[in-house]
Amino acid sequence: MSHCGHPKGPSLLPIVVIVAFLMALSDALPANDYCQFPAVPNTVDGYRMRGDRCEGIHAVEVASLGMVPTSFTYFFEEFANRSPSTMKLSWTASGDDSIVLSGRGMRFGAHYAMDTVAAAGSGTFSWSAEILIRRQFRRAELGFLAWREYESNGQSLKQYVPLGVSHNLASTATQSTQGGVYTFVFRPGKRFVRMYRTLERVCNEAVDVVEERALLNRPYLGTDKVAYALAIPKSVGLYRIRIEGERDDGSYCPHLVFTFIQKHGTVDVPCE
Repeated sequence: MSHCGHPKGPSLLPIVVIVAFLMALSDALPANDYCQFPAVPNTVDGYRMRGDRCEGIHAVEVASLGMVPTSFTYFFEEFANRSPSTMKLSWTASGDDSIVLSGRGMRFGAHYAMDTVAAAGSGTFSWSAEILIRRQFRRAELGFLAWREYESNGQSLKQYVPLGVSHNLASTATQSTQGGVYTFVFRPGKRFVRMYRTLERVCNEAVDVVEERALLNRPYLGTDKVAYALAIPKSVGLYRIRIEGERDDGSYCPHLVFTFIQKHGTVDVPCE
């Protein structure tokens, strides 16, 4: 029997009323709703819009389908559980476009998130650390990312920007004064017996390999937090980190390509 047409039954008026109500409710939502997970209302620390950001504890189990970056910083001040203070993210970028800022709590069973969008040229974003302190998060449990989105061949891609993370508004940490390394953190998502990383500089259509080496020669679980220090490139430009994992059967799986822009350098090697 065909189910097309207009079957007899209850009036469609209640449905129309519900749809109209939902449309009105969506119109009433804040214009800048940065939440990436369902909001958790009616709780003190629940994930929801808090002024210029969406922040809090959410109940979503974030399952990784592959390797995912979790933090990319040039400076990360030790986070002490003292009196409430302010967290600050700093970056170097120019232009009138937007930059996406993301923070995640990586403690097992505690799903903290902070999501917002800022003007790329503003260079800083600050917010209250009240939730982080009340939940007693340590620096090692937190990760922060910043990126700009762009289109290439019909695809939406991310170009990451290294962050300085501090809880002191007077902090003046810069890329050039903090040890000369980036800290890159990711989760493998799958089990690998060993992993390799490659740093490439992208010049127009050409790709130059800057560094290629193995990570620690040990098995990696999908839930591991893998961190390594990357020497800050001496030349400005566009760079790519490639992470490749070796499986038990000897096969290799390139699972993560992480593109970032280097704005400071001691030498300037132009692309040919």
